[in-house]
Amino acid sequence: MAISFFYKKHFFHRDDSHLMRGSSLIRGEQIADFLGAKKNPISGFENDICIFVKPHTNNYESLPKNSYVDLIDSKYYVDKLFNRPDLKLIVTSLPAYRGVKQMLTENEVFYIPQHHCNFERIKQENVEIKSVGFIGSPRNFQLNIEEFTKKCSKLGLKFLYKIDYKGRKHVCDFYHQIDVQLDWRPKSEANNPLKIINAASFGIPTIAFPKQGFEEMDGFYLKAGSIDKIFEVLLNLKESNSVYNDLAKGGIVKAEEYHIENIAKLYNKLR
Repeated sequence: MAISFFYKKHFFHRDDSHLMRGSSLIRGEQIADFLGAKKNPISGFENDICIFVKPHTNNYESLPKNSYVDLIDSKYYVDKLFNRPDLKLIVTSLPAYRGVKQMLTENEVFYIPQHHCNFERIKQENVEIKSVGFIGSPRNFQLNIEEFTKKCSKLGLKFLYKIDYKGRKHVCDFYHQIDVQLDWRPKSEANNPLKIINAASFGIPTIAFPKQGFEEMDGFYLKAGSIDKIFEVLLNLKESNSVYNDLAKGGIVKAEEYHIENIAKLYNKLR
């Protein structure tokens, strides 16, 4: 049975050019291309498995019966789905799976994680720790950039900050430049571990503020509950090659679960 994906076009923020609706690229275009599925068909999808990626609509009654709604990790849509127990739901993390199952008891829910960006399975090797990097929306960098950069410099580390990526290649190019990733956002939700998985696929450890949504990657990233802890962990990584290498090797193995080839198998089970 054919699969049709429906999603809104991604765009770039007018103020700082950071990517908006990245889910459209990852859960729409990339996975549809890999599966050979239809993308936003206007007709001829009536007998297909229809997957709507974070559909921004106030009229959920209009969605075809028994189609799938990919919530990603958003709670925003849940209250709109109480009247559509026939719709099947997809989520990207185990906490989201449990939460949605509890709230929408009549809907069938499927756990399909997001695939990472490293389709080519490129690995960083023989790394000397020289750089720390952040990539993502500017609202998710919750430190003073100037102060953080200076503190990194005192440890002999360069800090790289990127928000203007345009697609998968730009994300991969960024990971080629860093040795440690920072994902520290205590003041905002972080409902899935995709950033950690992306970095791990290259053999790059992540230091992150611990979040419930990172559950699947527990043991595969370094937790830091304070700014001081970030630099304590960084210093430990610089001074201990074994700690870094163990994290890098373990991360690569774990991230293979999230390679697009393996995530595609979960979509094929829907057929």
